[in-house]
Amino acid sequence: MSLTGAATITYGDQVTLGSRLTDEQTTTGIEGEQVNLFARRAGSGGELGAGTATTAAAFTPVPAATTIYRASFPGSDTYGTASSPQVMVSVRPTVTARLQASTVTKSQTIVVTGSVAPNHHGQRVYCNARPTAPGKGWPRPR
Repeated sequence: MSLTGAATITYGDQVTLGSRLTDEQTTTGIEGEQVNLFARRAGSGGELGAGTATTAAAFTPVPAATTIYRASFPGSDTYGTASSPQVMVSVRPTVTARLQASTVTKSQTIVVTGSVAPNHHGQRVYCNARPTAPGKGWPRPR
């Protein structure tokens, strides 16, 4: 049994995880059987059910943090149980920034507001400026 999907997504996005259940003797795909998806937040010990699908379907969870997934086949009258290797999906934060002024003159102080999701209260966010034209140099951050 295999489980595949994106390694990194942005907070709020869904990830598509595809599972494939195969017959060990013939290596052909097995269709129409129930496959369960289990998830646990990276760094935690507990594992939770995250979904059920048939072998022809994909899972599309929306993890809020870096999560480790595995697929499991409980077995049937014809086939034994199977479990996939773990797949880790890293979740990077969504960062937005808005400049208060639409134009900026040299030596003008500017105000930038924005947000980070999920909430990272108390953590510092750095803002880098870039030149508007090649060869103009970088402004010094304060």
